[in-house]
Amino acid sequence: MFAKGVWNALNILGLAGLLVAILIRMSQGYFINALVLVGLLVAYLVSVCVVKLYEIVDLMRTEK
Repeated sequence: MFAKGVWNALNILGLAGLLVAILIRMSQGYFINALVLVGLLVAYLVSVCVVKLYEIVDLMRTEK
């Protein structure tokens, strides 16, 4: 349950970050936009890995 709540929160944050990146792209150059998008992608991948780890830990706790 906890992992699912964290997952939903991270997805909402990811969508908000993507909207911010689109706004930055409209107002700034392509280089800054590329850095922002790469940063968001890395943050999203890290958050996915963290949530999967939480799910594994939850499964291990419930098995005991």
